[in-house]
Amino acid sequence: MFKQISCGLALVGGLTLAAAEMANAQQRNDQFSKPKNLKVLPEDISSSDLRETMRQFSFATGIRCSGCHVAKEGAPLSDWNFKSDEKEQKRIAREMLKLTAIINETVTEIDDVDAAQAVKVRCMTCHRGIEQPKLIQDVLDEYKVKNDATGAVTHYREIREIYYGSHAYDFTPFTLGEYAHTAQVDGATEFSFALHDLNLELHPDDDRPYVAWGNTLMQTEDFAGALKAYQKAVELNPDAAFYRQLVERAETTIAAQE
Repeated sequence: MFKQISCGLALVGGLTLAAAEMANAQQRNDQFSKPKNLKVLPEDISSSDLRETMRQFSFATGIRCSGCHVAKEGAPLSDWNFKSDEKEQKRIAREMLKLTAIINETVTEIDDVDAAQAVKVRCMTCHRGIEQPKLIQDVLDEYKVKNDATGAVTHYREIREIYYGSHAYDFTPFTLGEYAHTAQVDGATEFSFALHDLNLELHPDDDRPYVAWGNTLMQTEDFAGALKAYQKAVELNPDAAFYRQLVERAETTIAAQE
C-alpha cells in the first residue's frame, strides 16, 4: 500500500513538472510565433528563424535578451515587453543590422559573385562574443593615453584570463609585441617597455617577442640589448633568415659606434 501511494505521488509530481515545463515551452514559443513591431527583420519571419536570429545576437555580443528588451530578470516571459523600443541598445541593434545588410550587398556587387558564395559580415564578425567590439589595441590605448603601464598590464592579464582561447581578443605574441613597439615610436617608452616585459614573460619560448623587443631597443639606441634580443630569436627559430639579417644589422651598428 505504501509503495502504491509513493508511486502515485511520484507519478503526479512527474506529471506536474512535465506540465509546467510544457507551459514554459509554450510561453517561450509564443514570444517567437507572434512578433510585434518588427522594423528590420521581415514581418513574415518564421518562429524558428526568429528564435535562431535572437540566439545568434546573444552569442555574438555576449549579452542576454534583457540587453535589448524591456524586462526584469527572473520575471516570466509573458511579463516582458518585447515590442517596446524604450532601450537604446535595441535601436542601435536595428541600425547595425541595416549597416550589415548594406555591407553584404556592396561586397557581393564588388566581388561579382553569386550571393551564396560571397563572404558575409555577421554580428560575430565584429563583436566576437563581447558587447563592445574593441580590439586589444583599443583596450590598451585607453591606458596609453594616461601613460598607465601598470593598469594596462593588469587589465591585459585579467581579460586574457577570461577570454584566452576564444576569438574575443587577439592575445598572440606578435600583436602585443608590435603594439609595444609602436607605443615606443609614439613616445611612450616606459609604457612600451612594460608591455614588452609582459610579452616576454607570457611567451618565453616564442621568437616573435624577442624580435619586437630588439626592434624597440634599436629604436632607443640600446644596440647591445637589441643584439641579444635578436640572437635569442635566432636561437628559438634558426630557420628564419631575416632574423640573422637583424643580428648582422645590430652588429654593424655596434661596430660603427666603436
